[in-house]
Amino acid sequence: MSVNDEQCQDGVEETVNSTRKSSDSTKSKYFYTILLLFVIVCGIMTVGVFQYKVHTKHDDQGTDIDQTSIPIDDNPQLRSGSSYHREYRPEKLGHMNIYMRKPVDHGNRRDFERYRFPVARYDRNRFPLRGPFLSFMPQIPLFVDRVTQQTIIFSPTGVYILPPVINFFGRRFSIADLIASGYASLVSSGAPPTGPINMMPYFQPIPLYGAGIPTINPFTGGFRGGIRTKHRYFDIQKQEREYVDIGSTYEAEEDYDDETDSEEPPYSEHEYRKSPSYRYERPRYHQSGTKHTTKSTTPQIPVSNIQWGPCTHPALIQTPAECGLLSVPLDYNRPQGTKIKIAVSRIKHTVLDDNFQGVMLLNPGGPGGSGLPLVLIVQAFPIEVGQAYDFIGFDPRGVGFSEPAVRCTLNSSTNPLPEPIPSSQNLEDIWLNITETYASNCAKNNKLLLPYMTTVDTAKDMESIRLALGQEQINYYGFSAGTYLGEIYATLYPTRVRRMVLDSNIDPDKVWYPLDLQVPERIDRNMGIFFQWVAKHDNVFRLGNTKSEVEFQWFKIRNQLERNPINGMIGPYEWISLFSSVAYTQESWLTFGAVFSELVNEKNATLIVQLYLELIAQQGNSLDAFSFTTCTDAPLPRNWEKVRLDFWRIYPQAPITTWPLVWKGAPCLYWAKKGHKSVIVDGEKLGDILLVIQTLDPVLSLDNSLKVRKLFPRARLIAVTNGTTHASSLRGNLCVDNVIITYFQSGNVPPRQNGNVADVICSPLPEPSPVSRMAAQKQNKFRSHLHRHMHRLHK
Repeated sequence: MSVNDEQCQDGVEETVNSTRKSSDSTKSKYFYTILLLFVIVCGIMTVGVFQYKVHTKHDDQGTDIDQTSIPIDDNPQLRSGSSYHREYRPEKLGHMNIYMRKPVDHGNRRDFERYRFPVARYDRNRFPLRGPFLSFMPQIPLFVDRVTQQTIIFSPTGVYILPPVINFFGRRFSIADLIASGYASLVSSGAPPTGPINMMPYFQPIPLYGAGIPTINPFTGGFRGGIRTKHRYFDIQKQEREYVDIGSTYEAEEDYDDETDSEEPPYSEHEYRKSPSYRYERPRYHQSGTKHTTKSTTPQIPVSNIQWGPCTHPALIQTPAECGLLSVPLDYNRPQGTKIKIAVSRIKHTVLDDNFQGVMLLNPGGPGGSGLPLVLIVQAFPIEVGQAYDFIGFDPRGVGFSEPAVRCTLNSSTNPLPEPIPSSQNLEDIWLNITETYASNCAKNNKLLLPYMTTVDTAKDMESIRLALGQEQINYYGFSAGTYLGEIYATLYPTRVRRMVLDSNIDPDKVWYPLDLQVPERIDRNMGIFFQWVAKHDNVFRLGNTKSEVEFQWFKIRNQLERNPINGMIGPYEWISLFSSVAYTQESWLTFGAVFSELVNEKNATLIVQLYLELIAQQGNSLDAFSFTTCTDAPLPRNWEKVRLDFWRIYPQAPITTWPLVWKGAPCLYWAKKGHKSVIVDGEKLGDILLVIQTLDPVLSLDNSLKVRKLFPRARLIAVTNGTTHASSLRGNLCVDNVIITYFQSGNVPPRQNGNVADVICSPLPEPSPVSRMAAQKQNKFRSHLHRHMHRLHK
């Protein structure tokens, strides 16, 4: 082979080898490219699976945390996964205290324990969660993310998210659900929130960190996992849930009340006067919601003790009752400030603790009536029921044995007041001067209590009594104005009410001036029924055998008293005030029939003077306390011309009591503190309660009770047709009393009827039947009850 041939062959072989090498290099390049992509995809999948397992582990197992303090990091790092194109990081990370109570243990509720929960605050415009959301308390901006059970709190300062609680068995519970069920609270007392929540006092901008703390999920917002506790069971009844769209915001508003004095101290739970504050616009509910009831949360109520000892109240000296004083804040918006004392009485249960049914707080009404002796109502219950409760009476702040007690007049003059009907300008001026002086004395002598004697203040005192007694809930029995007190307490503290009976119910929308416009005609009507009864028993009383004849005798004496007061102390005003009591209860008919007859037929004034002096001695300072409450509870007209025209229109239908009632309320025209904003009563959350009314009640019409029945959807109304007695329950009418006794014994109530009607209809007790005038004089059991009603007319 020639050299050229060899060179040619070598060239061909070199070319082939080069081509093969190039091909192999290209294949290798593609191979390694594909291999690299495969490794990258596997790596991404591995990271994703790992994050999913970590997330799942946190969510399922939660975080074990003790109620003791947790180390705090001054510069914490949010432990999130790899970055994402859109992250929901909180505006601020911190913590807050949540107070949780262990579940029922052998029938006893345990105290609240403090847990520290991490909290994430988000800007309202960057709220991350997408729902669906639930609300257990529609009037409170407290919501639950249904999927994660995280709790969302809307506040003027932002949106706050709290992780869920996980119990011993791994079940999740939202803080909102536990608060609605009474197992958790934002405050150590266990009180539930009652309105828009300002998180500033609760949120601490110091984050928690460590192995036991849930971490932020930057992809979805909120927390991963939850707070594990040692709780095994929460006996939570199924809450009424509403699905909501959280589209609410807080807006600052400048809305001042021109009617309010600038020096008036602020209120917390119900800010009656409007001030620069935040207005909470409720979420848009798919179902109709309830009204607002409050404007801000309650500062924590300090718990005090009652030192029990012997009672000094005359009605309780020789009874098993014990008495004491409870220190409470003067202003619940400043709970650590000035303190006053509430007088409390108690008759303890005698059954074994296993059969103990709790405490029963009592209020006689007024407002301003002394409640200390009301514990003796235990005698009206069967032994097996009465011995199962602690009966708790109390003198509301400023009343009776409470300290300080309000006083508007320093002397106890028995001189009669002027003729009440202002038939001349001179009489009108005299009365206006009397009432203005009275109002001035009230302000001058009682500067401390003047702004703090509303029904809301008294309701908060009831909550202080509950805390002092260490009770989870209270039972409540209220009469007359005590029904309004019960309505307010139930609105402020719905989870604290176990059982409640309200006798002679007040429509909260008619407090107090609208109610005053209805009362004269009702009292005059019932006085006419009394005159008719006296005429029917003319053989005993000898005052005439027709209503007109008896009425003539009554007016004849009334007109004579203007010139010649009985014993220099009983004039027309006092005469009307005394006899108006026959409109309140038929128990008084025998007494007043005898007094009336003695005065007309025997010219003997001894009985009526004795009765009058007894009533003055019994009423204490209830009349002064009445003015303090009614003049500040709600807005009242300050224009005398309006009041004057309103009642002159009523006078032709109620000539007996119209003007005494006008002068009773006239001090409010000059009261140093103007009426607060009315409270919106909300009974949606309350369980079964009982209402009682007699259809010819002298103060409160059946419509009032029907309105309250509507506000409390689980209330049952007992109506006594054609009954004329005010606050009539447990007075011997078995149709009424047996329903109440059964309720307090077992909690059972009659079925609720459809429509705007009473649920139980009862007949009234028979009218009293005197045998003789002397027998009527001896049947004076009414006297022990009379002072309860006299403050309405007699000043």
